[in-house]
Amino acid sequence: MKKETQKKLLIGGAVIGGAYLAYEFFIKDLFNKPAADAAAPMLPTAPTTTPTPSVTAGTVETTVIDTVQPSPMGTPDPQLKWNTLYLEQGMRGQEVKRAQELLNAISNIYGTSTISTDGVYGPITRSKMSAIVGTEPKTLKQVYN
Repeated sequence: MKKETQKKLLIGGAVIGGAYLAYEFFIKDLFNKPAADAAAPMLPTAPTTTPTPSVTAGTVETTVIDTVQPSPMGTPDPQLKWNTLYLEQGMRGQEVKRAQELLNAISNIYGTSTISTDGVYGPITRSKMSAIVGTEPKTLKQVYN
């Protein structure tokens, strides 16, 4: 075999091996979906209100019943609220941190700047989310997909 052909084969093998290692150790974990949440229904996180009759005629009071909150920092991926928590500015929690990690993985692929993975959904996270995923709010599963 010619030296030039050997050199090309060696470089090609190194590229394929490097791509495989990058997939195995960095990219693969980003795309493993938790099976428990895969079939969970999409639910809004906006406060659910139920009108209750008021004591004064002509007015209606509302009572907040339920609001989905982000998970505490350090919560394992299978326990995250992949489908039920809409990420919005001002939130803090593990879902926000995971979304930041996913946004950074996409940024690294395209060679753009990354953001801090502090679990705080501030203006920088909002800007990166809009640039990569589109309008907000998004669930963690929508960022992932």
